Amino acid sequence: MRPLLPVVSLLALLSAPLNAQVCNLGITVTCEPQGSASRCTAVTTNNGSTTCSGFFDTGFEAVQGTLSNYNSGLTGAQCFDSSIVPGQTTAPIVLCFGEGTLAPGASLTGTVNASGTPAQGGVLAFTAVNDTFVYAFANATQLTCTPTAAAPPIAQSGSSYAISWTQTTNPQTQYQIDESTTSDFSSNVTTQTVSGTTASFTHAVNANTTYFYRVRATSCGGSAGAYSPTVSTVVQAPVVVPSTSKGADVVAPFGSTQPITMQIFIPGPSGKAGSLDAGFSATTDKPYLTVTPSSGTIPPGGTTVTVTANPATLHPGAHTGTVNVT
Repeated sequence: MRPLLPVVSLLALLSAPLNAQVCNLGITVTCEPQGSASRCTAVTTNNGSTTCSGFFDTGFEAVQGTLSNYNSGLTGAQCFDSSIVPGQTTAPIVLCFGEGTLAPGASLTGTVNASGTPAQGGVLAFTAVNDTFVYAFANATQLTCTPTAAAPPIAQSGSSYAISWTQTTNPQTQYQIDESTTSDFSSNVTTQTVSGTTASFTHAVNANTTYFYRVRATSCGGSAGAYSPTVSTVVQAPVVVPSTSKGADVVAPFGSTQPITMQIFIPGPSGKAGSLDAGFSATTDKPYLTVTPSSGTIPPGGTTVTVTANPATLHPGAHTGTVNVT
């Protein structure tokens, strides 16, 4: 919500001369992060073809918070803030006044630090001279140095997965991402520095293993930023279905489109053919399942095929499929 311009009542205290010159003024205001505050700059420009002279009132108003370190750009100006009129307004205001002159095309620049102002709240800049009053709004911007990271809850052994994070205030910064097998990053820590907001990882494991991640900006507000909250991914070991088992279960997180694999062991031929290779073919009864290799030979010691399930087209819930080996 924009301020309701209570500053107008303050400006009314400073009366302009009757029949004063009307100036053709324009004003712009921008706010940039500076530490934990915003540094707002207002530029008032004489857009007319004649010199604008008179008694200037110029300043800033915010929705809430505090305004400090104000510079009006007026030589010899007197300044005050809203504390001199307690109860008249709940919005912080700074105001300076004094005699000034703006030639055609000339500008008057004022600056202020806005602290505790919501990013979507706004800062109002204003200038009044004689019978002319101009103002402009800008959203305050807060320095954001701590990214928020995201990780897939589950990944498959040997498959690539991505850790992503939000961008901080400095678009030129790189990011340091730490990986560990402990949540306090005390063991098996690896670190890499990357540009952008994503990094890929691949791990081949023999047992389900949890990997923890944290990210920070290498440069934000003049130094490295704070680490993001820790996120984690469980890398699942390959599922091997022995010949003595009728099947196996593999869990995929909701919304996952990453293929899931399991391995099925096919024993070698028995009886008199046990010392010979035997040909085989493997098929599935579901379109989301594939077998690799789908045909070949089985040596006396047996062989292993890989079954891949693609969950991209599956609705939430349990799904079963059968692999037939001939």
